[in-house]
Amino acid sequence: IHERGMEEFPSIYIEGAAASGKTTAVRKKKKKNPDMKAYILEMKEEAEAIKKLDEIVKSREEWNRPGWIIFEDMHSALSEVTIKKIADCIWNLPAGWHAILIGRERPHEGFLDLIWKRKMQIISQEHLHFTEKDIRKLTDYFESDLDPGEIYEQTGGWAGCVDMMLRLSQADPPAARRNAREIKASYEITAYIKKYILDTLLAEENEIMRRAVICPWINETMCREIWQLPWASDSLQDLCRKGLLEYDKEKERWKIAAMFRDMDISETNPIFWKHLGNWYHQ
Repeated sequence: IHERGMEEFPSIYIEGAAASGKTTAVRKKKKKNPDMKAYILEMKEEAEAIKKLDEIVKSREEWNRPGWIIFEDMHSALSEVTIKKIADCIWNLPAGWHAILIGRERPHEGFLDLIWKRKMQIISQEHLHFTEKDIRKLTDYFESDLDPGEIYEQTGGWAGCVDMMLRLSQADPPAARRNAREIKASYEITAYIKKYILDTLLAEENEIMRRAVICPWINETMCREIWQLPWASDSLQDLCRKGLLEYDKEKERWKIAAMFRDMDISETNPIFWKHLGNWYHQ
């Protein structure tokens, strides 16, 4: 977790796609602070989580020593009442207390005032990605024969996938060791990516991903003219925030992130390919 965010703000919002390392990052931070009081509220069980939050807020004796309130899975279906209760809690956190919110979607509008007035910091997914240097340390720790540079090339540093690739490399007998590309293409990894990442996207985001994988790059104009997707702007930005697309600011266009460049596609219509090729040519 970005240490400055924890030091300077009473709350942080960790935003990223499913299985991108958000919860793992919090657990590692908690492990480094074993004496810190921590409440974990699972927002999938909204009613139960809010009941627990009310109890925490009312139990003033709990505020006597520093602690954290961790809100897991801040999904888009949370009610306005719940968002307001969480925001009110953050506004009134005592010194030494922090709120950590973990979500797959961008922060709710009800948190914008907290962000604007420096009560909340956003930690984007790119802060959770491993660098090639991080991966080199991990391969040493796991005593893996995989090449760190190739792992980074195949995953873009996506934490959950890096961890799984290293563990799978250890499961192989020495005579059957595979390289990073082969492990990435294994059933365990491809099923993981589909179930825990792609299948958790919104329908509009999945539509963009399905089409982006066949293109060297895409932009908003292309989405309108080729795909007839007038709503693509928000989805492009959200997929970038989640780490599934990469944005080229200079050229104002997106390309699919390394983790997803070998996704299966089903488009076989030759007229479609001709139309697409003509658009790029122009």
